[in-house]
Amino acid sequence: MKNYGFTLVEMIVSLALFSVVAVIAIGALLKVIDANDKAQSIQSSVTDLNFALESMSRDLRTGTDYTCGSYANTPSSLSTVIPCQISSGNSYIAFNSSRTASRADRSICNLVTAYAFTSSPVSLQKAEQTSCDQTDYSFSDLISPTDMNITSYELGVLYNSPGPSYPLAFIRITGNAGTREQNRTYVDLETAVSARSQQ
Repeated sequence: MKNYGFTLVEMIVSLALFSVVAVIAIGALLKVIDANDKAQSIQSSVTDLNFALESMSRDLRTGTDYTCGSYANTPSSLSTVIPCQISSGNSYIAFNSSRTASRADRSICNLVTAYAFTSSPVSLQKAEQTSCDQTDYSFSDLISPTDMNITSYELGVLYNSPGPSYPLAFIRITGNAGTREQNRTYVDLETAVSARSQQ
């Protein structure tokens, strides 16, 4: 009776073929994982930017009396009146929002909203007054440095004159998302918002 089995050469050839197939499969799996990480990074950064720009656009569209300024960090006051110009030096834009509040004497005031780019690292923040006291506000992150690395930004407001003024607010954000270079996604977004007529 004969015993049938694999020879040493057949075993070596089988292991070599299995190893080649395994290496190819693992390489494909790693590429799929990297592609998934990049897709999630893109989705997260685009979602954050869309939310931030939509929030800014909605508020700017109904705002009045725009002011801009350049600060190293967040502005110390929302009431400083500085004419807006399109500039990479502007770090915040503040304006009277469509929301109002009552003072103690029952008079009405427009609440102020501000958007500011902070430095080191750059993040986009929003502040809103909660009462007629212009010092009663605090900034909160719209785009945090951990989600999006903002490398440059521009903001300002254009006014057409003479005649009725319909301010056009302009915002541009350039940056990237992703911690590893191969998964990094670069974005360059800008939007322009036509504000309602200033009375």
